[in-house]
Amino acid sequence: MAIGRESGGRKAGTPNHATQEIKVLAGVSAGEAVERLAELMRYAENETRRLAAIRELLDRGFGRPTLYADVKTDGEPAPHDYREPTDEELTEIILSAKSDRANGKNHA
Repeated sequence: MAIGRESGGRKAGTPNHATQEIKVLAGVSAGEAVERLAELMRYAENETRRLAAIRELLDRGFGRPTLYADVKTDGEPAPHDYREPTDEELTEIILSAKSDRANGKNHA
């Protein structure tokens, strides 16, 4: 395939009709689904099912909760640094990997 040439598929922005149909069908049944979840929340025979229904209702009504991590390092660097590496750090990582590969080291 030549770079820069389109080779079929939908054009950008064109909706996927299959997905669109599924969304319409789901929308038609959404009220019934929420009612059934509410019934399960109230009347399911075991606590696990009631809690699952409650969780589903809350997730749909308020969204899933954001997860936070409280990392205390006492001034030491965190074990995993999740910031974006600088260009120099990326270059060092690449050169180190090439050197390791040339010396027969395998990092799997």
